Amino acid sequence: MSPVWDYEIEELVIRPLLVNAGFVLSNPANPQYQALETYSQRFGAVCRDSASALRKSSGGEDHLDAVMATSRAIDAFMMDYGRSGLDNVEKSYTRSRE
Repeated sequence: MSPVWDYEIEELVIRPLLVNAGFVLSNPANPQYQALETYSQRFGAVCRDSASALRKSSGGEDHLDAVMATSRAIDAFMMDYGRSGLDNVEKSYTRSRE
């Protein structure tokens, strides 16, 4: 039978490490933060408009490249942080064109 512990050793208690994730702009009152937020909203609007335009496809043309680019742009807008996501999209696009 294993012993039942009814106490914890202070040194062994795991506490979360609160770290600022390295975001350079974290103050919404900063003018640079506001400019970046404006660019982000504009990029999101372009992604939305692109997806809407692709839904209205006509003429039976093949829009595979446009669909893939729009899909990756939406993914970058919604999920990725920083330059690494854009680099991955650029590499994928370059490989797909070769």
